[in-house]
Amino acid sequence: MAEVRIQEEIAAPAQAVWDLLGDFAAVGRWFPGASSVSVEGKGVGAVRTIPMGGSKIRERLEAFDEKARRFEYSIVEAPLPVKNYRATVSVEALGPQRCRVHWLTRFEAVGMPAEQLAPGLEGAYRSGLAAIARLVASRSAGE
Repeated sequence: MAEVRIQEEIAAPAQAVWDLLGDFAAVGRWFPGASSVSVEGKGVGAVRTIPMGGSKIRERLEAFDEKARRFEYSIVEAPLPVKNYRATVSVEALGPQRCRVHWLTRFEAVGMPAEQLAPGLEGAYRSGLAAIARLVASRSAGE
C-alpha cells in the first residue's frame, strides 16, 4: 500500500477548521474544483458525489468522531487510478488560535507507480486546506 501523509498548521481555532472540514457535505465550499456536491444518506455510510470537470468522485464516510475531530472516508468511484483508497483526517488544537490538520491516505495505485500519484494527491489536500484557512480567516475578519 502506498501512503500520502500531510500535516498542515492553520492559524485558526481547531473548532472553526473542524466546522468546515468535518462537514462531509460541505466539501464543495472549500475544495478547489468541487461544485454542487450531493450527499446520499447521513452519518457513517453516507456517500458524497463530487462533480469535477466532467467526471465525478464518490466517497463514503467510513467513521466519524466529533469529539476527537476525526473522520475516515474511502473512494468508491473516481477517475483516479487507485483502489482500496482510505483516508483519515483529523484536526488537532495547538492553542486557542492555532491548529494542525492531519491527512493520511493509503491506497493501491493501478497501472502506474504510486510515486507518480502521490504528489498530485498531496497537492490537492494542501490546496483544500489553504482554502479552508482563507475561509476561516475571512470569517474571523468579518466578526
